[in-house]
Amino acid sequence: MDKQELYKKMQALWVEENGVKVGDKVKVLRQFGEYELGSNVLRSKWKPEKADMIGHVFPISQIYDTSISINSPKDNRREFPFFVLEIVDQPRDPEVICKFFAKDEEGKLVEYEMSPDSARNYHKAMGE
Repeated sequence: MDKQELYKKMQALWVEENGVKVGDKVKVLRQFGEYELGSNVLRSKWKPEKADMIGHVFPISQIYDTSISINSPKDNRREFPFFVLEIVDQPRDPEVICKFFAKDEEGKLVEYEMSPDSARNYHKAMGE
């Protein structure tokens, strides 16, 4: 399975297991890297205007198979990979961030951070 297909599978698990739907509120936890964990959709690349969204809560406006779209303060849609979002409609400990290591496209070991829900789904998708 290639990384983009793995990403789609992980996001589908995250959406299903958390009952995520349009209108739910999510908090943007951090910046993400291009192609990080297979999220290589052009429209979800990191852009400077997304930096102001880190640490803030926004409603989900659309759920695609490759990204989650949320409304920015200027009512523009911005797309993010699921693993940098935390669902805030459900009780969560915002301080908990899971760290793990995985190989990047070049085979180098890289440290990743994600929410506990995202980490669980990553391991499920990998068959661990």
